[in-house]
Amino acid sequence: MLPGAGGGLGHFAIQYARAMAMRVIAIDSGDEKRDLCLKLGAEEFIDFKATKDVSAEIKRITAHGAHGVIVTAATKEAYALAPSFLRPNGTMVVVGMPRDASLIAGAAPISMVINRLNVVGSLVGSLNDVKEALDFTVRGLVHASTPHFCSTIISARLIRNSQFCRRESWKI
Repeated sequence: MLPGAGGGLGHFAIQYARAMAMRVIAIDSGDEKRDLCLKLGAEEFIDFKATKDVSAEIKRITAHGAHGVIVTAATKEAYALAPSFLRPNGTMVVVGMPRDASLIAGAAPISMVINRLNVVGSLVGSLNDVKEALDFTVRGLVHASTPHFCSTIISARLIRNSQFCRRESWKI
């Protein structure tokens, strides 16, 4: 389960999950993001703006909820809803870092206990994680969608201007 699947981090998360033989349900909004997510290997796409009850739709697709949710969208809404997407013993992985440091990732304690939910996060990967990620890229299993990747690094101010992202043949 990937809230924010059509964005800069999300489009990578779909590809890494598929490269590791995981089944992906993408959550985002709009036709362009739906098309991108499905093209990258998501089995299902849920448009959170067009779907009245995202949690119910996930339960319909999965029967009991997701085994895991990787939250790539750095929004209050994504973090508020993500635990409701999980089945008992499910795990929410915190990846997207919101600008608001007071945001809480998780659910009500009673829900966490009764459903035995796990919340994990990691600021950095190990050297082995990097090697595995580069191996997926070398094998052609993961690639950057330039507009999505560039919009993410520009909005996060990781580069000083958008000239870098205007190259016609930009590749990893």
